[in-house]
Amino acid sequence: RSDEGGGEPCAAYLMQGGHIANVEMLRDGPDEGLIEQAKHLFKEHNTVSQYDGFEVWSGKRFVYREPPINRRG
Repeated sequence: RSDEGGGEPCAAYLMQGGHIANVEMLRDGPDEGLIEQAKHLFKEHNTVSQYDGFEVWSGKRFVYREPPINRRG
């Protein structure tokens, strides 16, 4: 987890049916800020399109997934 922006391109990948359906660039910043930006975009886009969830990436580093993957046995 990173608390400071690292200058890497940050993106929210909006998912539909397990595939990337849209990509939105995010303003670089702490992970919590990236997640909040992505949640806002997800909510905003879901008034027009029906996305299943989203992933947040900071460069090549995975930050967050909504909904989380259930990793039961």
